[in-house]
Amino acid sequence: MASLTQIREAVEAQKTIVGSVLTLITELSQRLKDALADDDPEAASAVVTELESMSKSMAEAVAANTPAAEGGNTERTAPQPDPA
Repeated sequence: MASLTQIREAVEAQKTIVGSVLTLITELSQRLKDALADDDPEAASAVVTELESMSKSMAEAVAANTPAAEGGNTERTAPQPDPA
């Protein structure tokens, strides 16, 4: 069973990851808006390509780090406390 310190560290790491993803999305969104406002199809295309690459990488990371549901059940449920 994980200690409270380990759980806190894991939560903080997730906050950092989520913050990084939000920053990335915000920056890419602004770059795309700028490219469209400047009528620069090459810059817009480069942002779309980067978004597609990032989306694929994130999807692969989530899939690789999400345990498969037993018995083919894809519903996610909250973890239950370990009976002590």
